[in-house]
This record gives sequence, C-alpha cells and structure tokens, in this order.
Amino acid sequence: MPMTFDLDTIEADQRESALRELLSQNPVPIDVTTGGENQLRVTTTADFFGALFMVSCNGRGAMVHRGERRATEDHQRTMMLSVVTSGNSVFRHNDTISDAARGDVVPYSSTLAYSATFDGVAKHTFMIGYGALGLPDQTLEAQLGRRFNRGHILGGIVARYLADLGTHAVYLPDAERHALEQPTLELL
Repeated sequence: MPMTFDLDTIEADQRESALRELLSQNPVPIDVTTGGENQLRVTTTADFFGALFMVSCNGRGAMVHRGERRATEDHQRTMMLSVVTSGNSVFRHNDTISDAARGDVVPYSSTLAYSATFDGVAKHTFMIGYGALGLPDQTLEAQLGRRFNRGHILGGIVARYLADLGTHAVYLPDAERHALEQPTLELL
C-alpha cells in the first residue's frame, strides 16, 4: 500500500518543516524552498516498484532542489525521471532549462545540482539507480535536463506509461507492482 501525505492535515506553521522532513526521507533526499506556509499545498503518494521508487506530488508554493552539497554526498547514483501530469514545472539542470508541461518527461541526476518549480503542478518522479538502467553513463548524461514529450512517438509512449504507473499501478498489490520493475527498466 503506498504511503500518502497531505500537508493540509498539518498546522500551517508546521507545513514547511513537515515537507522538509518528508523529502529528506526519500531514497534520494531532496531539499525544498517555499514561498511561505500560507501558499504551501502539497499531497504526495509514494511507493516502490521493485528497486524503482516513485513519488507523486501535486501542489504549489515550493521549489524542490538538490544543491551541490547534496549532490556530492556519498549515495547511489540515481537517475530521476519526472513526468508532468498537469500544470508546468521549470527544471534547471546544469546549463539546461526545460519548461515541462503535461506529458513532458525530464531526466536528471542525483549527482548534479538541479531544481524544479512546484507551483500548480502534478508530477510523478521515478528514482532509478544508474546500474539498473544498464546504459553507458555518457548516454544517460547526454539526456539530463532535456525534456522529451508527447510530440515524439516514443516520448509519448514513455510519458503515458509513466503517468499510468504513477496514477494507477501504484495501488496494485506489492507483487504486481514489483513485477512492473523489469518491463519499466526495459522501456526506459
């Protein structure tokens, strides 16, 4: 059963610290900057698909990021893929800026600093160890921060699959979710 979290259940003056604590517990800890507790609204659903971790977020009033300090911490190198299901999010990864809208997918890495706006957006983010993808680092890193979308045939297939995975498959029993790990890795 997925873990769910709704900031509206927390007192307004404790929301920012509660969100920081939640994001620090992800397999790849993420920092957050907010526009103030009155603007902050976030709901999340998270669970594993085998070794893949997925967190779905819907909300406003924040920017999520991994700064240089977090990026250089000792951790398993992880590729993150975010698929936007509604709204827009601006991703900054190195010198690449991508304005992602519904149906866009943006990959980024835990080993490099990045940020993403979170203001009136819903998205699913998948965290996948580099080794599980079985691709050369230079192939993976050439895609970082660049969005691919519905306008490209394969991009559309991947975006719809990831959106369905985050929206529906997250509620499958553990064994069925785990069975989706390998097909997902092969598609990616």
